Amino acid sequence: MAQRPDARGNNRERPRKQATRRTQSNAAQRAGANPRPRPAHASAQHARPQQNPSGGKGPVVAIILVVVVAIVVGVVLFLTQCRGAQGSSSQGQSTQAQAASTQGTEGPASSDTSSSEGAGSGSNTSSSVDKSSWELTLVNKTHPLPSDWKVELEEVDDGKYVDARIAKQFKQMISDCRAAGYDDVFVNQAYRSHEEQQAIWDQFYNDYLQQGYSAEEAKKLTGESVAIPGTSEHELGLAADICSINFDETYNAPIQTWLRENGHKYGFIQRYPEGKESITGTKNENWHFRYVGEEAAKEIYESGQVLEEYLGETN
Repeated sequence: MAQRPDARGNNRERPRKQATRRTQSNAAQRAGANPRPRPAHASAQHARPQQNPSGGKGPVVAIILVVVVAIVVGVVLFLTQCRGAQGSSSQGQSTQAQAASTQGTEGPASSDTSSSEGAGSGSNTSSSVDKSSWELTLVNKTHPLPSDWKVELEEVDDGKYVDARIAKQFKQMISDCRAAGYDDVFVNQAYRSHEEQQAIWDQFYNDYLQQGYSAEEAKKLTGESVAIPGTSEHELGLAADICSINFDETYNAPIQTWLRENGHKYGFIQRYPEGKESITGTKNENWHFRYVGEEAAKEIYESGQVLEEYLGETN
């Protein structure tokens, strides 16, 4: 009797425990857990992959490495380009410096050579002279005095006149010639009117006729010494015959040599030099000087040209 309650108690106790297990099992199933009990080490092994820090950060590290490598490569390329640009710039500056140095040492010599060759060949391509200016008016056998030409005269030496625009230069040249020791310099002829030029022509022409020459021969011979009226530079007022008081051509030579070598400083040239007769159409007149302006006179003197050549009118 005494054991029944225990027996009942044991019997009663078992169902409670089973019920508890079922309740726990049911609760576990409802929670989605595995109803089978697992060893502690099995549970730890299952959780290890989730707790391994390298497993979650691996992709991030790889991305960081890629970014770092890209930055390094970019920096290297940038530095390489900068060095290349600096090298090109330095090379360009060096080349420019060499070119400037070469131009500085060789340029002037080359320029001088060209200038010298130009003077020798009669080239005036670098001239800044306006060849259509009044000072360079061409008057010869094929270029008569312009029909509208007008001249204002000024006396320069003992009743001799020239164009007033050149009077100052003319008087200075004569004064300096005297100061150089040629105190017997004399202005024989300067401006002549058309009527005066006609009178001189007629005188020479008639003299040849009286010497027995035909009219055609007299005309030809007169034309070699006297310009046909309307084609004389004396009618321009820009020319003069400068000699010695004694009017001896041999004695005049030193005076005219000085004028030939210094006249360009005042704007004058020897108009009819020896050896240019075929171009000027006039015999050598070492006493005839013509004003063309200082710059043009300098170029003509240095080139050895006559006015026709300088103006390109040699036909």
